[in-house]
Amino acid sequence: MGSGTFYVAAGSDDGQFDHSSGLWVSNSSIVVGQLEHSGFIRFSAVTIPQRAIISSASIRFISGWSDSGGCAWTFYGNDVDNAVAPTNHTEAVNLAKTEASVEWTLSAWVEGTKYTSPDLSAIIQEIVNRTNWASGNALQIIIDSTSTYKRSFQAYECTDETDRPTLSVAWDPAQATVDVCTWNPDDKGDNISLDDTLLIATHT
Repeated sequence: MGSGTFYVAAGSDDGQFDHSSGLWVSNSSIVVGQLEHSGFIRFSAVTIPQRAIISSASIRFISGWSDSGGCAWTFYGNDVDNAVAPTNHTEAVNLAKTEASVEWTLSAWVEGTKYTSPDLSAIIQEIVNRTNWASGNALQIIIDSTSTYKRSFQAYECTDETDRPTLSVAWDPAQATVDVCTWNPDDKGDNISLDDTLLIATHT
């Protein structure tokens, strides 16, 4: 079994964008909600092997401000092999999203307090199952919300790395398919056929 903890590595790797024309990547806190604000978080050098079986995955946030109004977020993954952070509004609103998504109805948040997302395994699994995913690629999470109220979390610009969004993932070794031939010793060698596929754990 493997595990990893991944951090945001650059100021341009997290930010927020709205539905009209805005993209912000240098704020110390990222706002998601208020009817129109979405967020993105890019984690570089994610050392999860291709097709590993994801057993748990979550993001830990530290609240930027205190907020108590009703708010819900929807998490997606950026459905690409090696994610690139958006550099303008058009790129941000057109980030390809995974089919898998996870809803989170948020409680009241208190400034400076740690909060952990629901399990995001289905999203991470979809990404690492991609044909050209490789250990060490970058992975990006998109957070949408249509709620009137907001929540905010501390961004890369916070001075302490551990205050930034943190992705924690645990996984089991990938499974590989192997074709197995069967042979009937009563035959003369011309009746060899492929049997059902076996699933075996690969060594990592």
